[in-house]
Amino acid sequence: MTDTNIEPADSQLADLRARAAAPHAGAADCLAFGHLLLERAGRDKALRREALAALVRAYQLDPSCEPTLLHTIAQTAFIVRDWSLVAGRWSTRPRRCCSRKTLKTPTR
Repeated sequence: MTDTNIEPADSQLADLRARAAAPHAGAADCLAFGHLLLERAGRDKALRREALAALVRAYQLDPSCEPTLLHTIAQTAFIVRDWSLVAGRWSTRPRRCCSRKTLKTPTR
């Protein structure tokens, strides 16, 4: 017995992939593709990486397209161990210019 729900879902994924890969793709296209990939990824890190790339592209196209987009990017980057994204490339906080050890050293 074949599952009829699989074919439309695969077709939807293929359609979103094509729309997100198009040069004129909008943030909404990339965002929808990224979210759909995250839903289907499970433990598949390759799909999570592809979703991460789509979400980052959505952010680059329109940073205000979704209020929680940066949080989703950070969570996904942490799961796939993309430390350059987790470490703050997307952070708005200024980076420290000295280590904690230097901060604890008393000055005289």
